[in-house]
Amino acid sequence: MTFGSRRLLNHRLLAASVIAVLTMATIGVGVARAISRGDNTSSKYKVEVTATREALSDFFNFDLTVRDRTSGKLIASAKLRSAVEKWGIATSGTRSRTGEGNETVIRMIGHADDTVEVETTVNHEPPMITKLIAQRTDSRLKPAEGISITLKEADIHDVLRTFAQLTKTDIVVDDGISGQVTVDLVDVPWTKALDIVLRQNNLRFERTDDTIYVHRE
Repeated sequence: MTFGSRRLLNHRLLAASVIAVLTMATIGVGVARAISRGDNTSSKYKVEVTATREALSDFFNFDLTVRDRTSGKLIASAKLRSAVEKWGIATSGTRSRTGEGNETVIRMIGHADDTVEVETTVNHEPPMITKLIAQRTDSRLKPAEGISITLKEADIHDVLRTFAQLTKTDIVVDDGISGQVTVDLVDVPWTKALDIVLRQNNLRFERTDDTIYVHRE
């Protein structure tokens, strides 16, 4: 049996179509090339966006900040992850000690051709439109990179299929192999985790380039 690497659903990320988390700080996740920013220069707010698309995946990651164009004051920031062709939405409400406040609504969507659209609305003003081309990222797990897995009586073939997706490798399994896996691993290198999974079923693996071969002991 051969498992090909098709789509990546990284266990390190929540398996949801849209995950919206508002923060008051940004992180650099890559550079997205702007293709059009619309008519945003007349707005009192400045929107900065970066976007990446996970390699061999149908998910986009967005980082956005909104600042006052004159003072540079941070109005809102958001980190979102959304599936291709699905809108990611975040809202933010802030209020200062003087009672002044801002309400920000951010909508983001990534398309199959890697283009990204972002709509940012502050205090019910006309939305600011930003269009980008997302940068592709290789999210393949490195051999020493830790993973956390909790499984109970999971079918060995399903587990190996997940490893194939995570590592973007082909896993070739000898005929007639079957079994179940029950493990609770925290931050274990994926090669060690795979070895533990296989040993539960008296199996071993050999790796050649991007192919893993699973055999009986």
